[in-house]
Parts: sequence; C-alpha cells; structure tokens
Amino acid sequence: ADLWGALSAPAIGAVPAGSALWHAVRVEDGAPAPGAELDGKHTPLEAGLGAGWVSVAKGCYLGAEALTKVAGAPGRLKAELWGLRIAAPPGVRPSPGDAVVVGDGGSGSSSSGGGPPFGRLSSVAPVLPGGTAAAGGGALALAYLSPARAPGGPDALKPGLRVTVACSRGGG
Repeated sequence: ADLWGALSAPAIGAVPAGSALWHAVRVEDGAPAPGAELDGKHTPLEAGLGAGWVSVAKGCYLGAEALTKVAGAPGRLKAELWGLRIAAPPGVRPSPGDAVVVGDGGSGSSSSGGGPPFGRLSSVAPVLPGGTAAAGGGALALAYLSPARAPGGPDALKPGLRVTVACSRGGG
C-alpha cells in the first residue's frame, strides 16, 4: 500500500492499468505470451525468440537437435509470428483463430480467390490511443503465417503485404 501510494502521488502519477492494457501493449509490441503464441504447437524460433532467448549452440535440452536444424537453414521454419494491423468496418471484430489469406486488405475480397488460409490469428487487441499504431484505428493482431503456404511463395511474406482476415464475429 505504501509503494502504491508513493507511485500514484501527483509527482509520479502512476495509474492502475490492468490486464487488458497489458495485453494490448504486448500485442502492439509483438511479444508472444503463454497460452496464445507460446502454445506448444510452435517452436521458440517460430515465435521470434531465437537470438537472445534460445541457444542452439548449448545442446543438452529437449528439442535442441530439432531447433539446431532449422536455425541454420533460412526458410525452414513452418511458421513465423507476424504482427498485423487490421482495419475492420464497425461491428466486425477479428478473433484469435480467424484465418488469414492474401487479399487486397481494403475491400475485403481476396486477390487469391478465397484460397486456403496461410495463417491464423493468435492474439487480437484494440489499437491503443497514442500508441505506435494509433493512426487508422482498428485492431492489432499477432498471427502465425506459413511462408511455404503463402500465395506467391515465401518471398511474398514481407512487411507491407496486404492480407484479408476472415472474421468469425460480426459477419466480416
């Protein structure tokens, strides 16, 4: 109580944030979380936790051999964790599990003809006012995308790619 009293004093001005704000900041920052991106289905390398988090040189731990094989071969990851900015019409809300396909990113029609998804959303959060993605509103999401299944091949998966998210809530 004394610590909170000192932190919330006008000189410092701390305010309680809660788990919803923590989640939104985490998604905006692209940080994977247990139960969402760290789910036992993806390796730490796929979650972007390679350098500085997982040592492929150390050996002697469960899964070290498999991680070493993919770490030394660019393009061998089955999936990569990407951050997405989602512009959705009012009432349409993306949800974890929604499919990602290559599309025009604007009209909602898919330039791949509604082809198979090459990824799924793992976390979704609203854009934070004043955050780095505040311009344009909408939502932010993390998604595992498969370079091998991306229409146009692995080289198509790059920053600026426009995708369509098949939202399961709100009819979008």
